[in-house]
Amino acid sequence: MSAPLATERLRRQWAVLAALCGICTTGVAGVLALRVGLNAALRWSIPTAIVLSWLLWRLRTSLDRNHSPNDPELHPSLGAANLVTMIRAALTASLAGFIFLTPVATAGTVWDWLPGLVYLSVTAMDCADGRVARVTGNVTCLGAHLDTQADALGLLLAGLLLVIHAKAPLPYLGVGIGYYALQAAIRLRRAAGHPIAPVPPRPNARWVAGCQMVFAALALLPVLT
Repeated sequence: MSAPLATERLRRQWAVLAALCGICTTGVAGVLALRVGLNAALRWSIPTAIVLSWLLWRLRTSLDRNHSPNDPELHPSLGAANLVTMIRAALTASLAGFIFLTPVATAGTVWDWLPGLVYLSVTAMDCADGRVARVTGNVTCLGAHLDTQADALGLLLAGLLLVIHAKAPLPYLGVGIGYYALQAAIRLRRAAGHPIAPVPPRPNARWVAGCQMVFAALALLPVLT
């Protein structure tokens, strides 16, 4: 399939995915409005919609990466693995809403449990997208890019929630800010015309990140102070 045709198909799939994300966000906001009030629903839905829109924009501008690492031919379908990653990213985006949703507004309700349960689900799905990609033979540069974005965003939002709710000290934000600080440094060096060396792979990096995700997810549960 030609690259322009493959790109057009990918854009149509992106539009459908964006519409589904909008419908789901609106639905959850409606349920939240009925359970804890309109003000709480707006506090959750607006930040969530902003972060989710940013993620969708990142996907939209990265569709040209939907090819295997060793073959530049563009795949005409996002594939199951990338869809799993986007579901994980959408769940991660929902954590942004809880930053402005005070514990008082949801005290004694199931919403107290949602940040921790959502991030536990995100953590459990962390390996699923890569496994699906390998099983289906659809490993792509786009999938690796989206996976990194979802992981970094999750650690940042979970860290913010833990600090805001006084479950972790302020320096813990460094765990979530690290990725974005590195990206900012790379852009500054590139803008200054300095050479940029690739970050050497670290075999234990995934395990360290996984442990941080599990710790943050468990700490977000209301059973821990």
